Amino acid sequence: MKPGLKILLIYLIILSGRQTNCFAQDLYDYKNSAAFANYLNQTKQFSLAIAEYERLIFLNPTADSLQQKLLLAYQKGGNTVTGLKRAENLYPQPKTMPAGIARIYTTLLLKEKAFSKADSFLLASLYLPNNDRFLLLGTSQALNSNWSGAVNYYNQISPSQKPVVTAYRQIALQAQVQPRKSPALAAGLSTLVPGAGKIYTKDWKDGLIALFMVSTSAWQAQRSFKRSGSDSVRGWIFASVTTGFYIGNIFGSYKAAKVYNQRQNLKNQKEIENILYADF
Repeated sequence: MKPGLKILLIYLIILSGRQTNCFAQDLYDYKNSAAFANYLNQTKQFSLAIAEYERLIFLNPTADSLQQKLLLAYQKGGNTVTGLKRAENLYPQPKTMPAGIARIYTTLLLKEKAFSKADSFLLASLYLPNNDRFLLLGTSQALNSNWSGAVNYYNQISPSQKPVVTAYRQIALQAQVQPRKSPALAAGLSTLVPGAGKIYTKDWKDGLIALFMVSTSAWQAQRSFKRSGSDSVRGWIFASVTTGFYIGNIFGSYKAAKVYNQRQNLKNQKEIENILYADF
């Protein structure tokens, strides 16, 4: 190889290496890394976004905005337990959390149904505005099926300052006056007429099945006793089956009323959650 060509080749290799280093430096600098982390978060690649935000926080540990985005990625990715631990690692005294981080920390607690812990935190928080404090306290009560407590907290918020509270309050008021089914009444009705308690809880199918099973087995028992007398083995078998169906029908009706009430609560709670998490 000619000396001039050799020198040119060496120069090109060195230049190529410098350009690669500059590209790598640009790719991994703070600004580009933050943009990449936000992209991962927006495209719902939450585990990758968490890793990027963690690296950025290592470079800039006092950036509240990065901490908020990190905890949101934990929340949206469904990794709430780790998100709570990370928040408490960042703030060993949770009451000192800035307002934005305090709001996200509360939503993580609510997702884990840690209602008592959420209430204690909200009451102790130093930097959370009262409108946010009462809104989240009311939501904690609502998700814990305490609708009157939820309404009391929502009533302390001015709709002019926080318009979204109107939607929260409307759901809570509706849930508060929504008819409930009495488990005791359901059991009593099924004691008188098998399946009646299930029908009372609008479970028509199970109610009719219970009525059919109890009446059919009772008829079979009565028929066997009529044919063979009180010593009828077949009669006693059907009598035992009838007793089992009858008792099971009473307990089933009691449980059906509770399930009905829980279903009504869950429907309203889902609406509350949809509003809450739409803000995050």
